[in-house]
Amino acid sequence: MSEALNHHVSIAMERAVPRLLALLADICAMLHIIGGRAPSYFTRQARVKALRLLRPAEALMRRLIVLMADEIEVEGQKTRSSRRRPAPHGEPVEPGGQSGSGTPTFQLFEHIPSLASVFGAPTPEKFGPSLPPPELIEPDALMRRINALAGAIEHRDTLARAHARRLARWPKNVRLPRWDPCRPGRPPGLRSRHVPPWLVDMVQLFMMKIRRLPLPGAPPDQALHTV
Repeated sequence: MSEALNHHVSIAMERAVPRLLALLADICAMLHIIGGRAPSYFTRQARVKALRLLRPAEALMRRLIVLMADEIEVEGQKTRSSRRRPAPHGEPVEPGGQSGSGTPTFQLFEHIPSLASVFGAPTPEKFGPSLPPPELIEPDALMRRINALAGAIEHRDTLARAHARRLARWPKNVRLPRWDPCRPGRPPGLRSRHVPPWLVDMVQLFMMKIRRLPLPGAPPDQALHTV
């Protein structure tokens, strides 16, 4: 089972990047982004459609980086795979910062919703009629996410090395406060029926592998995930 899983994951990791690039091109075409330039406004409907694809694409990219980091040798540790990837092109992007060209940073760690947001925290009573959501939306926020994903795809090797170094620096037998970028439960955006089947399958396959990764500094038989 383990060898078969590793084989399928290895193939999926090779295919993930071209698939993500093609999906990113589809999102840009959907939003009429030409040559990296966005229109003055996005319609609300177009933004919703784009986010239905962007969220699971970001989830797949995070899991790809986690698996790439697991293959990197840091401070004399053995790699778990003999596969090697080419060095990244352009300026490196470090988590939590920006590249020298000003490229938005890809958020490696997924947001974990609070209990209040899940069960619904009490909110102050609103007075007057609620306003409908705007039909035209400024493109800045969505463009930052699109550019961040594009930058993560290009600089995936650098992001993976940074994550591998972070795990290697942590003392043994000390539990990291947040060592896993993937949030518990179903990945973001995967519930939507608009997500392509290949994207769902790839995210689920990567999660099967990630659940079998050992904890940082723990024996190999202690899995990263327990559920």
